[in-house]
Amino acid sequence: MKTGLFTILYSMDKSIWGDRVNPNKYLSTLSLLFCMLIGIIWGGSRYIESLFDWNIEVSLTASLAMVCVLIGYNIAESIIATDSAKIALLRTLMMLVIMVLGFVAGLIGSVILLAILTLVIAIYLFITFIQLLLNGGPNDGKRRWKLDNGDVVTEHKGLLGESYYRGSSGKDYDTNNGGDTFCEK
Repeated sequence: MKTGLFTILYSMDKSIWGDRVNPNKYLSTLSLLFCMLIGIIWGGSRYIESLFDWNIEVSLTASLAMVCVLIGYNIAESIIATDSAKIALLRTLMMLVIMVLGFVAGLIGSVILLAILTLVIAIYLFITFIQLLLNGGPNDGKRRWKLDNGDVVTEHKGLLGESYYRGSSGKDYDTNNGGDTFCEK
């Protein structure tokens, strides 16, 4: 039997119950994916709310109600698609466990993913901060010269690309030979 992404639970049903059950190929797997999505939305909103103190309230009651609706669809399918009450009950219990596990997996997965993303961003910012400290500030690619009087002259670019030179003391300088000698303006 060919198994695709959206027919995983259908294939599992057929391998467990055989011809005694005739479910829809896609309903169970799509219900599971939606339960996982509800878990992802609820878990992610809780994580972001606790991390940044943002008010993005997603009601747990509403989330669980949606999971219950999806479980209800699968209960109805179990009753309609099976040939005995025992198989319908066992399939319903199996789908209940699968849907709840899907919700929990989505919830935990979203929190883990957002925690990893937060950690990566924090490490990146920490490394950037350390790099700025070690380089003595942001390195903007400007050329600098230290003069005999202790002033540090920095080359700046004007709006039209022309170069001008300003010292750390606030004085402006000119150069005729590309920075070998400077004279005060």
